[in-house]
Amino acid sequence: FTTAFAQNKKVTGKVTETPGGLPIPGVSVKIKGTSNAVQTDNEGSFTITVPNSQTVLVFSSLSFVTVEKTVGNQSVINASLESDSKVLNEVLVVGYGTTTKGAFTGSAANIKSEDLALRPITNVNTALAGAAPGIQVNAGNGQPGSGPSVRIRGFGSISASNDPLYIVDGVQYPGNISNINVDDIENISLLKDAASSALYGSSAANGVIIITTKKGKLGEPKLTVRGVQGVVSRGIPEYETVDAFQYYPLAWQAYRNSLVYPVSGAGITLAAANTKASADIKGLLFNNPFNVANGSIVGTDGLLNPNAQLLYNDLDWREPLMRTGSRGDYGMSYSAATEKTDYFVSLGYVDEKGYVIRSDFNRFNGRININAKPMKWFKTGLNIAGNITKSNQADADGTGSIVNPFNFSRYMGPIYPVYAHNSTTGEFLYDAVTGQKIYDTGNLSSLGIPNRPSGAYAGRHILQETLLNQSQIKRNVLSARTYG
Repeated sequence: FTTAFAQNKKVTGKVTETPGGLPIPGVSVKIKGTSNAVQTDNEGSFTITVPNSQTVLVFSSLSFVTVEKTVGNQSVINASLESDSKVLNEVLVVGYGTTTKGAFTGSAANIKSEDLALRPITNVNTALAGAAPGIQVNAGNGQPGSGPSVRIRGFGSISASNDPLYIVDGVQYPGNISNINVDDIENISLLKDAASSALYGSSAANGVIIITTKKGKLGEPKLTVRGVQGVVSRGIPEYETVDAFQYYPLAWQAYRNSLVYPVSGAGITLAAANTKASADIKGLLFNNPFNVANGSIVGTDGLLNPNAQLLYNDLDWREPLMRTGSRGDYGMSYSAATEKTDYFVSLGYVDEKGYVIRSDFNRFNGRININAKPMKWFKTGLNIAGNITKSNQADADGTGSIVNPFNFSRYMGPIYPVYAHNSTTGEFLYDAVTGQKIYDTGNLSSLGIPNRPSGAYAGRHILQETLLNQSQIKRNVLSARTYG
């Protein structure tokens, strides 16, 4: 038989604007037919790994014509994007009215509802990624329902907020922007220059994001029903770590070296250090997950006993903490209009379960937009929006915290089990009352189970604590606006 290997290779390049040759940041560089994509940096440069020479790269960005290029035998691929002339006639909503992109002389970007519909996003800020040069969209904390932070003019202050000003249907929006249903948005305009934001004063120092929600349009009444279902998983691979069979010899080697070359004083001979390390290593690590005697886990040659087999296999603390999550986004809207009245009504529901246990988000939302012009000289309207959100969070409390599931699971050595086991047979131990497996908290010597050293979080158990801890946020929001 023959074995074929994928010929992955790295492709780099730069994306510039034509004419002019200026670099374009935030351009999506995607492998055609897949979801694999990267974005160009502030210099317009990118690096992407492709599977073969037949791969086609798709270069796309708002306001530019999409370009496709075949990789072939090239390792450097540069692309030039032309401005999309159709975009010049798009209507921009600015602080003092509306204009077309071709007539507008300020600095702005525009996102239409059609663009939003193509992306499975829950948060408005996520839609701004790659919308225009100079807009920085920084990833959030990964909690389902949380959105990234947006910086239009960089970081202007250390102590004050750097968030842009949000204007929704002509009114300053002081609440959480994630409360707005993306399906209700007709248009998003980003104003970046001082002239465009002058109307809002100093509150617009970090830029302005103007959101216009949908309304009814003349013609047949329109009923829209939408449902999207997907999965949620870790976006990048976890760090590669050693297993129990590698961990013990490495710990033996580190201890042996400390005996030969101590921090202070004279060391012992190499032969003596080898013998002592083999005799002491289990006592230093506290736990022996193998079916061999404590004094023969690692030989004096530094190699693991060839007869060593694991008594149990629940040594990866990441496995019980992680899962394949799910995401459902469902919505329904109805709109209609006459010569004198238009209205838009919508209902939506989002249910997202994160890839870390005890992390989820769900939101019910509704909106009613009504505009009426009963007389030529009089126009009135009413906008009502509400939502109910609930979010459960896995308590992180900082990247280095003991209750952070990522920190705990990475820090724990791969010789300490998640659950308590019989030290001789390796069988699970069960609670006499609940019948559930007993969590190995590292201080169960009363049950005949070896303790963990203090450096291995003795007395703590991240899985047990994550399941017991409750960090929940509930919000009920109702907003209304009328004019006349």
